[in-house]
Amino acid sequence: MFKYILLITACLISFSQNVSAKALIYDEEKGVIYLNEEFINLKRYEEKRKISEEPKRKIYLIDVEANTSRTLIYSNRRVETYDISGKGHIAVMESWNEKVSSHIKRALIIYDIEGRQLKEILDVPRTTDSSDSFVWSPDGGMIAYVTGVPTLDEKYGPFRSTGIWIYNVNKDKTEKVGGGYGVNWSSHDGNLYMQFAYGATEFASIYDVNTGKTRQSGKKGLIFSDDGKYHIGKKYPESMGEDVRDYVYRSSTNEVHYEFSIEKAEWKGYAKFIYDSQFLLMWSDGRFYKVFDVETKKIIRKAKHALLGWNKDMTRAVVYEKGKIHIDEMLTGKRLMSLDLPGE
Repeated sequence: MFKYILLITACLISFSQNVSAKALIYDEEKGVIYLNEEFINLKRYEEKRKISEEPKRKIYLIDVEANTSRTLIYSNRRVETYDISGKGHIAVMESWNEKVSSHIKRALIIYDIEGRQLKEILDVPRTTDSSDSFVWSPDGGMIAYVTGVPTLDEKYGPFRSTGIWIYNVNKDKTEKVGGGYGVNWSSHDGNLYMQFAYGATEFASIYDVNTGKTRQSGKKGLIFSDDGKYHIGKKYPESMGEDVRDYVYRSSTNEVHYEFSIEKAEWKGYAKFIYDSQFLLMWSDGRFYKVFDVETKKIIRKAKHALLGWNKDMTRAVVYEKGKIHIDEMLTGKRLMSLDLPGE
């Protein structure tokens, strides 16, 4: 693998009602891509047309070899973010407006590979920083998620946590493992990392799946490279008017390896290390994704594509550009295949 490169990405545009997966959506073994309707607004934005305010309700199944598509999932709710597991289950965050209040309700729906609903999990919020509110285990057999309710005062965070849970899909068993505001399942040790307080600057906590015990990690973040050498953390402002700062830490010492520059707009948003590498995938509002070399601490590549998701080992990127869905090499941008969009 290439060494010490960070891949920084940004989606073309984001919408409160419809958020791209930015996740595993391309199953190379089966030769299919799971695609939600984000492309509709991407296409309209690119063509300088009015952005659609209609809720997006579909996830399409695209046959890569045949270049054909069909609707796999149709929901009577808005389809927001989604992610497939290594075993083919699909976790979809869906939202709707409550009739009696202005609050948006959300649920995490687990579907099987044929689009049949297996489980509905209520009150899984959408997070606003690099911590996830749901994440599949590395083996794809379990999903960890946060539950919460909206807060009346946003200075305390976008929601009040009511728990962190693990759902075992095969056993249809749910276990509460704590309370908190973000989760990430790390490949380097197989443990679940949890952020207990919103906007926390203290160390993350670890839930050991084998022992069922929780301990402090000693690390200032949840997002690790697969070898555990680096992790990503944030520093939240202590007073109004200050910006959130993002850092790469050396995990062995907890020392800052690099601080991302807000002034240079290097990154502000979500992050994920590319599998089995020192590369980091990061995205936020904007038109480009960038390749950043950790050792030289320089951006070595920029790309003008809207990243929709990737394959299992993250060597392939699924991107939108010029009215097509393309499969590119993640690091080089080499175009491997172009596919037609499903019909609007």
